[in-house]
Amino acid sequence: MIGQSELKRALANEPHSFILLEGSKYSGRKTLLREVFPHAVWFDDCKVDTVRKMIEMAHRVYDSVFIMPDIDDMSLSAKNAILKLVEEPPNGNRFIMTIENVDNTLATIRSRAQIKKMQCYSQEELNTFLMGSGREDFTNEIL
Repeated sequence: MIGQSELKRALANEPHSFILLEGSKYSGRKTLLREVFPHAVWFDDCKVDTVRKMIEMAHRVYDSVFIMPDIDDMSLSAKNAILKLVEEPPNGNRFIMTIENVDNTLATIRSRAQIKKMQCYSQEELNTFLMGSGREDFTNEIL
């Protein structure tokens, strides 16, 4: 993945147990998390039953990373289950959730999270990507 080097370092070294990664759809949030946390446990929907399964697993394992993408439309009951989890994270586990806009979740969840945001690509990163894509002619049009 090109770019996001500062964010990658920040995520890898973040001691906080609960992180909300904010970024627009198709911004590479999931790709970035797969790169930084290749051995994470993924939960691909944000239904209350899935949240309960994550909580149950988090109480059985130690020092793991749990990722739940796209929590923007999470139900109130699922948000309340998450709130309980982030108030008392079990066994040194870390929880990372992606969201398009942090305002789409409860203020109590936001207050307990370390919020990280996808960064805009620098001109150098864009140039590197476009040059590697074989679209050198398009690079000058964009820049």
